[in-house]
Formats: sequence, C-alpha cells, structure tokens
Amino acid sequence: MVSQKEQKYGIRGKKGHQGERDVFNEFLIPFYGRNYVKDLTRDRTAQSRGIDFSVTKPEWNNWYTLDVKSNLEKYGSDWIFWLEVESFTKDHKLKPGWFRHSEANRIYHYCRGGKCCVYYDLNQMRQRIDELGMMTKTVEVNNDYLIKIYANDSRFQDLFQWLYM
Repeated sequence: MVSQKEQKYGIRGKKGHQGERDVFNEFLIPFYGRNYVKDLTRDRTAQSRGIDFSVTKPEWNNWYTLDVKSNLEKYGSDWIFWLEVESFTKDHKLKPGWFRHSEANRIYHYCRGGKCCVYYDLNQMRQRIDELGMMTKTVEVNNDYLIKIYANDSRFQDLFQWLYM
C-alpha cells in the first residue's frame, strides 16, 4: 500500500514514511509505552500542522507533539541534518518550509542506516537559529532553501537529545 506521503512527495515521501514507522516502533513505543504514544500520521489535520505523533508520560501534565524527519546523515566523523526554511510549490510559489511552518513541539531527525536519531524542542531551535542570524544563510537544494546543521556544533549541543538502538 502506498502512503499518503509517498503519493504526494514520491521517493522523499516514501523515505519519510519509512522513517516515521521506524521511529514509532523502535524509539517511541519502547521508550514511552504503547498507551502513551498517539500515531497521527493518518490524521490530515495533524499532518497539515506538521505533526506525526504525540507522546506523554504519567508524570507529565500534557502531550508533546513530534515531527519526524528522515534526514540525519553520517558526515565523516560527524552527523548532519537539514532544516527546510522555504520551498517551492508545484506551481512555483515560494512557501515557508517545515522549519517555519511546523506546529510540533519537537523535531526528530532520524538515520535509518545508523539506527539513531536526534531530537530538540522546535521553538528553542528556531530561537537559536534567529539569534545566530542563520535564517539568511540557506543553501538551495532541489528548489528547497535549507540550513545545514552539524550535530557536533557546540552552538547547539545544549538543545540536542540523542537516542540509539
């Protein structure tokens, strides 16, 4: 069966859908427990808001929403991932990318081959990117305007949480 993401985004959507399934099964369920994870990948409203899952713990007062990105890559001895600041629609109009649009509380960047992911609070990352003046330092890749983040960059270390299998 072809996922909604694969229908809409082709191979990128397929990779994203596979990453969501892996993060759900290999990280979220084992860490939080089945009763404390909501799968929102088929919820069109949640998807339009950039939300894939929500999680909680018994000691927390609320649920936190997550957006999974399958773009964590090994880069020499470091890891990198990309923040999509802007992208072009099919009719060539510029729109805010997920980094500016997502309403998720946390972003999880996942590496399928490396069986690991890094996550952070999205609002804290937006604030840090703004403070560092990086919003204007984008690279164009396939009609998307992206910011490359090195995982060992000391300016972000206090924001990152790593999960390994």
